[in-house]
Amino acid sequence: MVILIGKSASGKDTVAKRLIKDYGYQKIVTWTTRPMRPGEKQDITYHYTSDEEFQDKIEEGFFAEWKKYDSVFGTWYYGTPLLEIESFTDENRVIIITPDGYENIRQYLDRNTLVVYLDVKNSILKKRLKKRGDNPKEIKRRLKSDNEDFKGIRDKVHVVIENNNRDIDEITKMVHKMHEMRKR
Repeated sequence: MVILIGKSASGKDTVAKRLIKDYGYQKIVTWTTRPMRPGEKQDITYHYTSDEEFQDKIEEGFFAEWKKYDSVFGTWYYGTPLLEIESFTDENRVIIITPDGYENIRQYLDRNTLVVYLDVKNSILKKRLKKRGDNPKEIKRRLKSDNEDFKGIRDKVHVVIENNNRDIDEITKMVHKMHEMRKR
């Protein structure tokens, strides 16, 4: 399994999509209560659900990890299904997860798992978020929150890849090769 970790707009989704398209990886689809953005698809980008259903799943022990974010639009939850993590660690799967989420699922991972942090300068992240059309107040909140959430992450992952303006094909190929080497 490949775990991609990075701040908002660091390129995680793009790298995951390329691993799927170019190398046949399968995505572990996580859950969220946030609204869909243009171009996103139910059960492909995320399993979009209501606050009530998400809370029920927390109580059922459905998630290996979950996190609550207080955005400028209200509270949003994100979570990773436990069964997906327990069942597929040794396969060519890709998941995008938060630093806290990674800490919470580490116990389920095997030696074949590759954990990658995509590192991007805040000035570039801000430009990408603006280009994506995110709300200016939410951009400010996310960047501040991400700076706190990602403290110390470089020491907890297998590899840090700078993605300020790097070629996505190069990054994707690098991640796939490193994952293949871990599986040997």
